Amino acid sequence: MKNLENYGVQEMGSKESKNINGGIFGIDDLIIGVTLLVVGAIITDWDGFKAGISGGI
Repeated sequence: MKNLENYGVQEMGSKESKNINGGIFGIDDLIIGVTLLVVGAIITDWDGFKAGISGGI
């Protein structure tokens, strides 16, 4: 890491890294949340989901 300091580059702190990577709530958390909601909706209305899949073919 010492040789990078000659070029004006320094290691990021953890707070700066979180800000760069989307903070506490990033896009990956949003995708996981939407996926869980969809799976929950399918499980709750399994008969309707099954009827919709079989009727669509």
